[in-house]
Amino acid sequence: MTLAVSKSPTDPDFKHEKQALRNAPADRMLKLLVDGDNDIVGLFAYSLHQQSLHDWCMAFEVTHGRKPDNADIRHFELGEHTQRRRAAYRREAEWRLARQSQDLSGSASATQSIIQRAYLSASREVARSNRRWRNVARLIAGKAMLRGGGRG
Repeated sequence: MTLAVSKSPTDPDFKHEKQALRNAPADRMLKLLVDGDNDIVGLFAYSLHQQSLHDWCMAFEVTHGRKPDNADIRHFELGEHTQRRRAAYRREAEWRLARQSQDLSGSASATQSIIQRAYLSASREVARSNRRWRNVARLIAGKAMLRGGGRG
């Protein structure tokens, strides 16, 4: 995971900022939840963790009237790093992914059906757009004929 650093490499604070970003709690949680690039369950579990963090930050701001600082977020992360919490995220991710695949496998060709619906939706939009432009062209042609007919 690459993190953007706002300072120039020649700036004296560059190394400190880069180190702080490298030690960000989210990085640790990503490493704890995701076993590799192909770990779909882990990636989904990480997204659930990020959702929880976002919700917690919003609740913190409402409760305390300020955004949480790094120390506040570290306190949140203490509970998140436990084996039990990480396992709960993975179980939730597995359950949601299994439910989603069951919903999709309800029809014989669920994937084909999804693609067909997307294609039909896109083609309808193109047809609407083409009708709009045809109507504009007719309007322009009609006005040109009216102007041309009035002069002659």
